[in-house]
Amino acid sequence: MTFNDLYPTMSWYNAPAEMQVDTEKELLIVTTKKDTDFWQQTHYGFKRDDGHFLSTEAVDNFLFSVKIKMLPQQRYDQAGLMLRLDEGNWAKTSVEYIPEADNKLGSVVTKDGFSDWATMAVPDRDSYYFRIIKIRETVYVATSIEGEKWETIRLFHMEPTAEPLQIGVYACSPQGDKLEVEMSELHYEKGFADKEEAYT
Repeated sequence: MTFNDLYPTMSWYNAPAEMQVDTEKELLIVTTKKDTDFWQQTHYGFKRDDGHFLSTEAVDNFLFSVKIKMLPQQRYDQAGLMLRLDEGNWAKTSVEYIPEADNKLGSVVTKDGFSDWATMAVPDRDSYYFRIIKIRETVYVATSIEGEKWETIRLFHMEPTAEPLQIGVYACSPQGDKLEVEMSELHYEKGFADKEEAYT
């Protein structure tokens, strides 16, 4: 499914301050609200669940990818993909803006109300590609420079649940506001179990 097929099936969890939909170019432009984030407590107890998440229901086995282009202004401005069950159980992958150094490319996996953070430095560039593949209980997180050659940056286990998961794009600005993000080349492919070469 491409953007024009996918977008009508999607809904917002915490709608952004502004949103533009371009069906001709098949892209979405969002502007974040102030001090928004997705994070659950670690040793310092910080909890936030007010970032902007546009999602559709996730099937058992799927691939979801997106191209992200953003105009960051404040530290930790970020955008990427999220796979979510509820406030205490979700995963996200994104690029986070660091003003005085390289940006951070990484992922957060939150289970039972506690978040971890796996990250690495990445040079600033115009755009970033992200992909999440779920095969039964295994989730693969990958990134790409041009959207063709992918590098896996995270693999984790997600317990089966009776409640449906949600998969989609997200953006937030933990220490600022009015982050503008262009989300394009959305691709959602169901029934991905027979394509092992794509996620090994």
